[in-house]
Amino acid sequence: MHHSHPSSYEIRRFVRDNEMCPYLLRDGVPLVLTTLWVEELRISSRPNTLESYLRDIAIVYRWAESESVDLDKRLGNFKGFSTPELTSIARKLCTAKDKAASRSTCLRRLEAVRNYIKFVYDYTIENSQISLLEQMQAEKNRDSQIKKLAKRMVRHSNLSPEPGCSTELTASQVDVLLATISPASPSNCFKNEKIKIRNFVLILLALETFARRSELVLLETTDLNLGLEPTVTFKKPTTANQLKRRDGASMKTLGREIPISSELAKALRFYIDQVRDEFLVPKRPTTALFLSARDGRRLAAMTFNHILKKISQIPEVEQMGVRLHPHGLRSTGATDIRRKIDEKGISSGIEVEEVLSYLGGWVQGSPMVRRYTKAALSEKLGAIVRSKKNLLVRATLR
Repeated sequence: MHHSHPSSYEIRRFVRDNEMCPYLLRDGVPLVLTTLWVEELRISSRPNTLESYLRDIAIVYRWAESESVDLDKRLGNFKGFSTPELTSIARKLCTAKDKAASRSTCLRRLEAVRNYIKFVYDYTIENSQISLLEQMQAEKNRDSQIKKLAKRMVRHSNLSPEPGCSTELTASQVDVLLATISPASPSNCFKNEKIKIRNFVLILLALETFARRSELVLLETTDLNLGLEPTVTFKKPTTANQLKRRDGASMKTLGREIPISSELAKALRFYIDQVRDEFLVPKRPTTALFLSARDGRRLAAMTFNHILKKISQIPEVEQMGVRLHPHGLRSTGATDIRRKIDEKGISSGIEVEEVLSYLGGWVQGSPMVRRYTKAALSEKLGAIVRSKKNLLVRATLR
């Protein structure tokens, strides 16, 4: 398999049964086998999971092209790969941006490739006129290929560095962050005034509502109620909204209406009244709340990551020694609201769980409530333990 120029592999989402579904394209044309694979997986998997899997499979296709290997033919004729080739594939899959990928990334990619190899073998067996003996040999070869690849990838993953944690911020760290990115701060790393204000309001909203990154960028101006009892409504996006940007921001749950503080409402009102229109491009109207300075369209989900990465490089923020990430801000906001709930004396554990599940957009009973508020839970447990310890000391001294 020879190409004078490397092929272009990309993921695109198309409407399928009134839902967005990702597909892997090579030079603008969907790959047949990966498309069939996605059609089978989409019954039980979310679009974001499918997209991650397709990105992992694209790595193998790029590897095959660089080695002049026809991947579809290799899998379709049950030949598979030689031991050196499997070693090379494992090394490629366990590398990210020219360095060792995290263990979780390696294991996810292994799961994707293992699932894909199994699908192609099984699909070909089912649609080929082969004898039972040939089928048994093909299945044996399939299992051997998967086992050898898994062994090599697990070995690589065990040598991978621990991933950087999306650490939640303490109250003092939040103060430093907000003071640094305030539009009036001389430390603010963004030059344009409208971008300073947009980013500041975006982060304020992220911290107070602990919304997902995708939920924030998909907000419309009509989702805000900035009256006497201000609220923000996060709703599941329509197919049209998901198509607004190629990054295909999506949400995992149904919507919810979140009360917000008067201070945040005031900041949002100022942004909408005084700043947002400066981002608009003539003859390109949009109701998106947060807009791109580049093209006046809806802000891309990944742009939020880029904003936080740039803020992380400000000396005052860098000195805090924490990784800024949308998940970290979400965890920070969730922990803060849990502290406030505990301070108000809500004693029913079920009620607290219900409130946090609703505010965070999780289904009732989700373990994510505890995962995202572990700092507050640890503080509460520490207070209880220390209180009991003090009682024991007093009892001992009597």
